[in-house]
Amino acid sequence: MEKELSNIVSAVVQDTLDILLIDFIDSSITVDGITSSAYTFSSDTGLLTINLDKIDASSSKVITFQVKKK
Repeated sequence: MEKELSNIVSAVVQDTLDILLIDFIDSSITVDGITSSAYTFSSDTGLLTINLDKIDASSSKVITFQVKKK
């Protein structure tokens, strides 16, 4: 039996950046090539949290951000 794909609503993507090695470039988040402000970044822990809208079952999202080497 084949499973049916489901849409995702309110997805959250998290990444922990090594704050000893890099600096996160604020306002550098893009989702599918469009600048996004739907994120938080903790300079204390390096935790980057990106909030996404609905993702259709048959699609994908491309997330990019920039960092600078210390």
